[in-house]
Amino acid sequence: MELSVRRSSTVPFHSAGAAESGNRPSFGEGKELAGPNFPTHSSVMLADEQPSPEQLDIYRRMTPERRLALAEGLYWMAREMKATWLRSLHPDWCEAQVWQEVTRIFSNART
Repeated sequence: MELSVRRSSTVPFHSAGAAESGNRPSFGEGKELAGPNFPTHSSVMLADEQPSPEQLDIYRRMTPERRLALAEGLYWMAREMKATWLRSLHPDWCEAQVWQEVTRIFSNART
């Protein structure tokens, strides 16, 4: 059984037990999941930013743990880059001020 999500995509719903035996409806049966009320991917990628088939194959073969480690590394790299930018704008700030501002910026980030 699948539950539908707005924008005509579906989310699989795997029920087990009573519903399959016909005794009573399963939790969520016949329900529609709420989708976001905003576009989930609003940015446009340029042709040279598209991943190649080889890159997609590499990503698909990665373990979830490896993908998470890469994402975490990118997150911390972005924070370091933001700190470097802030130091260039405010050479008079101490390290505590720089990192406090980095934390504030990342805490309020929307995209």
